[in-house]
Amino acid sequence: MKNSNNHTEIPEINLNRVKHLTMSRIKRNKMFAFKNRFTKIACAIAAAFVITTGGVAYALNAEGIQNILSKITGIQQSKILTVGKTISNNDYELKVHEIVTDSSLGYIVVSIEALGDKSKKNFGSYQFSTYDIRTVGSAYGVSELRDLRKPYIKYYKIGLQGVSKLQEYIQNDGILRFSLNGMDTPIEVSLSPTVDRIDMDIAEDTTSGFQYQFNKLYVSELGLSFEATDTRTDMQEYDYKIELLFNDGTKELLLQEKNHSYEHGDLLQTRSGNIRSDHNGTYADKFILFSKILPLDTIKQVIINDIAFDIEK
Repeated sequence: MKNSNNHTEIPEINLNRVKHLTMSRIKRNKMFAFKNRFTKIACAIAAAFVITTGGVAYALNAEGIQNILSKITGIQQSKILTVGKTISNNDYELKVHEIVTDSSLGYIVVSIEALGDKSKKNFGSYQFSTYDIRTVGSAYGVSELRDLRKPYIKYYKIGLQGVSKLQEYIQNDGILRFSLNGMDTPIEVSLSPTVDRIDMDIAEDTTSGFQYQFNKLYVSELGLSFEATDTRTDMQEYDYKIELLFNDGTKELLLQEKNHSYEHGDLLQTRSGNIRSDHNGTYADKFILFSKILPLDTIKQVIINDIAFDIEK
């Protein structure tokens, strides 16, 4: 636009529009800065809920419960029950973090925290064992998770084998009870299965050359459980023999017993059993934890005393 003197006209400035654009820019800058600060804070919070020790990351959920069974067993986190229950006295706090179980076999993670001055002073030499737990049931293979140790907190993995129907002195109602001496009200955890288990009745005679007649078989990716009858005679060469046949054709000895002498393969981690006699006979429970997770769809047969039983998925 030109004026009457042929000079270029100075454009008219819309002050309201300038004000609007300036305020919008300031608002965007503030929002960007806020988002950056929020992102940094969120990342810091997320980092606070992961403990990295020895190259393995153990996650904490919002309640501070350790999620580590999937790391140390290889089992999916979706198959693990987060418990997060605690009890305490003046000296210690007992916390049950997680459990994975087929209702017979399984693993549990617990922690012990020293609370009192005396317990803190002696906590370095504190050794936790199943003898400290008054009513946990049948538990074996207690081991400390040393990577997680803190000045006044220790974490432990417990391998569960049972609770056996033959253990009359233990309340067998499908509930595990955790408590330390001096803690009157235990933590109760259901033994409802968190993983699939196949239950099989055994009708075949498994005593040809063997001591035990197996009546029931329970198999999961955690291990095997059996109910059996002792048919001891002088003609039997072996007590029992358990093998696994896999879909790829390989066969592995799991456990064999002869005259209280045991032979086992690499897939066995721990074993246990219970025996009870009455006027009708002698009965036995057998529990076998695998040394690693064995998905059911990889197992073709369980071979008991040389008799093969197909695992139907």
